[in-house]
Amino acid sequence: MQQHGEKLVFLDISELQSYKFEKAGFLKGCTSLQELRADSMQFVHPTVEEVFFMSFKYCTNLKSLSLNSVNLKDCEFKEFFENVTQLESLSLASTNISPQNCLKVAGFCTNLTYLDLSHCSEINDACLEALEKIRTLSHLKIVGDSKISEKAILDFQHKASVVLTTKLYG
Repeated sequence: MQQHGEKLVFLDISELQSYKFEKAGFLKGCTSLQELRADSMQFVHPTVEEVFFMSFKYCTNLKSLSLNSVNLKDCEFKEFFENVTQLESLSLASTNISPQNCLKVAGFCTNLTYLDLSHCSEINDACLEALEKIRTLSHLKIVGDSKISEKAILDFQHKASVVLTTKLYG
């Protein structure tokens, strides 16, 4: 794909295991990529995972990204999200996103219109407060267990003009 991926605009590599990639930095050639689905990706070696996330710096046109059920490491978040600032749609459902990384998403992904944090059990009130800063956000989905208080949800709905889909269990 490094040689012929420049015309590719959509790619779904969900549920693949990283050992199936000949080169983890295959996204380098995907300069026109606008939508990537990499749900339930499994990385068998940390170096392959690091190269995979670092290769997003070549995807300058990426608008939609789905990483549902991917184990995201804290150390990769800053480098990763500073490279995908054009994102409009981001789905991180069932990931282990931490409150600190939620703040990074809010800081770097300022063009988001859609964000799915369903079943992300660590997100809390501070995450919602940070997400208020994304002026373009029009739909936020939070379903399942989380550490978000009812007061924070009400405050968020009052301050932000966002469609908030919630159904909390915890």
